[in-house]
Amino acid sequence: MNKIIIIYIVFPFFAWSGFLQSIWCQNYTVQKDSIQYQIQTSQNDVSNYYILSYKIVSKSDSIIWLWFEEKNNLCEDKKLKEYFFRNKGDINLFHILTDANVSVQGTVPILFNTFLKYINAHDSFMIQIICTEENFRKKEAIFNYLDEHLVIESNKTLSKFLGINNLTEWKRIKFYEEDFIILPIKLFDFQ
Repeated sequence: MNKIIIIYIVFPFFAWSGFLQSIWCQNYTVQKDSIQYQIQTSQNDVSNYYILSYKIVSKSDSIIWLWFEEKNNLCEDKKLKEYFFRNKGDINLFHILTDANVSVQGTVPILFNTFLKYINAHDSFMIQIICTEENFRKKEAIFNYLDEHLVIESNKTLSKFLGINNLTEWKRIKFYEEDFIILPIKLFDFQ
């Protein structure tokens, strides 16, 4: 079900409009939204900017997990294996998460590498991209890129695949803690 909402609010130096699209899945909902705003930098100069928002809302009674996978043409098992068991330097993410001697406190998660986010039951996580009018024309391609490269898994599926009954023990490790992330537009620099 797609909903289109267009709202205009006009101030002397600022204008805003938005668009909302929702996708429903079994354990989560994805809401794709775009907001336009203008900044007047001088009397005759107005610049248009856009915020693209990709919000994942958990419908599950359990944690759901998400990460970014570089390769978009992998089946589900391959996505899991590639992300958790592919070596990242001398070690893989599974070893980092399960080895009590490895500390990741205070480290910065790396997209496509060590970024791992859990969303609590009925909570949400938002991905935002700030762009210019030129980049905004590629809005559908950007949303498609996120659809293809963002992996969202139920706690049950991930637990079964990794052979770990209680993934919530991983909460002792510092995952990406914020409720949102702002990604650079250059990540989506494609034709």
